[in-house]
Amino acid sequence: MKQILLHIGYHKTGTTWLQKEIFDKEQLGLSPLLDSRNKNNAILSKSITPFLYGAHDLDFRASQMRDHIENYCTSQTGKMPVISDERLSGNPHGGGRDSAAIAERLREVFPQAKILITIREQISVILSCYHQYLKRGGCRSLKEYLTPRQAPEGDFFTQSHFHYHRLVELYQNYFKPENVLVAPFESYKSEKNFFIQQLGDFVGYSGSMPDIENSAHNKTPSYIGASYTRLLGPLIARDPLNGYSPLAPPLSPGHGKHALRLMRKPFDILPDKWEKAFKDKQMTQIKESINLEEIAKSNAKLIEQTNLQLGQYGYLLP
Repeated sequence: MKQILLHIGYHKTGTTWLQKEIFDKEQLGLSPLLDSRNKNNAILSKSITPFLYGAHDLDFRASQMRDHIENYCTSQTGKMPVISDERLSGNPHGGGRDSAAIAERLREVFPQAKILITIREQISVILSCYHQYLKRGGCRSLKEYLTPRQAPEGDFFTQSHFHYHRLVELYQNYFKPENVLVAPFESYKSEKNFFIQQLGDFVGYSGSMPDIENSAHNKTPSYIGASYTRLLGPLIARDPLNGYSPLAPPLSPGHGKHALRLMRKPFDILPDKWEKAFKDKQMTQIKESINLEEIAKSNAKLIEQTNLQLGQYGYLLP
């Protein structure tokens, strides 16, 4: 099979920006093979994405998937195909419990792939994931969301999902370290040109570096609005994260999320200093609820694996 770039996330690390500004626009000699947000690829998305992380182990057939995808790869002459889906790194609201199984499937289907793993400072990404949870109709408080619970199905948050070195080590073992690029969200947010050059070198692009917009996508709505209206989520939106609430009207998940956005829109006029103070309070709550020492140890191991200068981006270190 033609070599392919697999961008596996993590969640809330600028995935939409990468997809829309680099992959979709075929920058750096890359061309999207799969993008669940791109309607032009809807058929391919439906036939590949759920199967990679949703198919029952007894139904998964790597050879069939490989043959299916190869038909699309051959039509992209001169371009490196890209599959970009943050769900391939695991579900952050479920502790990322299937991340290793997904990695094994990707190795079986794409043994020669190049892997892009995007990360983000843990306190910031956990808060962003919590607000994604509220955006989809979840109703737990931040304290409840962060509290480990005993559940046979294992559908709850665990901070170990954000011990990045574990998944990086797995992919380096599966695909070789030289075929795995780990990029901090903070680097392409503040040093866009450096990141673009780095990604271009990684995929073997030899052309001139494109001028890529730094536009924001999926802007986070009011932290205050999302938090103070969270109990209304199950009354408005049906989603796996709230157990497909029977209290909500029979709307599609997209319509339910849109209704929640409209309900929280009035909070967008609150002063920025109020939003910042509330956000800082929630970040402090996260720091008090998780094991910061384990986060720091994980980041130190990640530096050993990648030589990334994480300290300059505010990552916790021992």
